[in-house]
Amino acid sequence: MKLKQLGEYKLIERLLKKPQKPLSLPGIKTLVPNGDDASVLSFSKNNLVFTTDLLFENVHFSLDWDKALGGRKKLFEALGYKSLAINVSDLSSMGCKDKPIYCLIGVGLPEKIDVKDILHLYNGLSKVCSKYGIQIIGGDTNSSAVLTIAVTVIGTVKKNNITRRSGAKPGDKIYVTGPLGDSAGGLAILLGKNKKAKLQPEINNYLINRHLYPPVLIKNAQKIASRAHCMIDCSDGLINSINLICWASKTGAIIDTTKIPLSKQLSAYSLLTNTSALDYALYGGEDYELIFTSNKTLSNYFCIGEITKKGINYQTNGKNFEIKNNKTYQHFK
Repeated sequence: MKLKQLGEYKLIERLLKKPQKPLSLPGIKTLVPNGDDASVLSFSKNNLVFTTDLLFENVHFSLDWDKALGGRKKLFEALGYKSLAINVSDLSSMGCKDKPIYCLIGVGLPEKIDVKDILHLYNGLSKVCSKYGIQIIGGDTNSSAVLTIAVTVIGTVKKNNITRRSGAKPGDKIYVTGPLGDSAGGLAILLGKNKKAKLQPEINNYLINRHLYPPVLIKNAQKIASRAHCMIDCSDGLINSINLICWASKTGAIIDTTKIPLSKQLSAYSLLTNTSALDYALYGGEDYELIFTSNKTLSNYFCIGEITKKGINYQTNGKNFEIKNNKTYQHFK
């Protein structure tokens, strides 16, 4: 069977079924195994959180985007910022503490990349490090056919703050921390879609920045973790995120599409381009807002639905909303 037939999530599901021999080192215990946003190990008095992400040229980004951003300097700084920010997002969804966080950086470099490009990339990384107290402790560089950025981060979490995907309970409210779909709108602009529409620069800039500079919500996440039953970062679109929560928690969900937060900039962009802001939010991904469930009423976040015993249903004004599963994104498909 080819990867294209199986898809990313089914591949991961199969890999997770492979038995692993437990570690025999004294003082180390696996609290959250692979299969969540990050893994958690109990090590001595600390619970360590590990996660890693890869960004590939022509899969996650294009070097041609430098034209839309006003030069390679801005592009490479943005790539550096995003590559680290999305990893910190995984730590956030696990309820990780904001300090200390350690980072390993690996880059695969094709011949077309200039030394200045890499320095600008590290400037973007450094912005995240200085803002959030992250320390780069090592990494690797190698030659590659395409530009490849691999980031691994390690943090700590209190045991009672660990928020897995598998903790949702029927009756929980489903919350999201901020607007969805902006990143997909920004990506559409970077890819040169809807060129004929007369777009306003402030709308373009906002949506592109939301794609290249995702939010880092690790401090917010610590507050959320004490009141949440489960949490995930919205990296693959709302539909995939809800599916993953329900699959891991063995529950269902009902989502009110009218409650999904959309920015005024995305709504304006959709109106000008005759596209659907809701589709960007449902299927787009890479917003890196946090989606979590709680049995408490929390006024600071957007409540978009409720966890049920089984079945996943989307509704608009009380009527069933049809989901187009062919629009959801998975690697390999």
